[in-house]
Amino acid sequence: MSLDYKVFVYGTLRTGDVRSGVLSDMQLLGQAKFIKETTTSSRYTLVDLGAFPGLIEGGYTSVLGEIWEIDHYTKQYLDLMEGVPLLYQDKPVEIDGEEDIFAYFLVNPRGYPEIKSGDWFKKESRSN
Repeated sequence: MSLDYKVFVYGTLRTGDVRSGVLSDMQLLGQAKFIKETTTSSRYTLVDLGAFPGLIEGGYTSVLGEIWEIDHYTKQYLDLMEGVPLLYQDKPVEIDGEEDIFAYFLVNPRGYPEIKSGDWFKKESRSN
């Protein structure tokens, strides 16, 4: 299989969170490959939806996450899991020194609390 996509994951798919097994299982099957932990450019806002975060275009936050290469099957699976296009939409994300990477952006940002640290794992530092 060909790993045709690069995805930036910043929430529950990150290593160590509740859905991280999805990508690590796909890696065992040769359908995904961990590239690195990194941060976005300081152009976004990360919000807390309760059980998971949402990424919003605009803002001044650099969001922490991971880059994974994935195949077409894994991309389709993630799209279903992320509720594309109703809850999230896949769009290019800006990461210094990287090209052709997408992330899942929240479709309807509406007053969710901001995670000021830009790190889902440090959501206690969010504003109220």
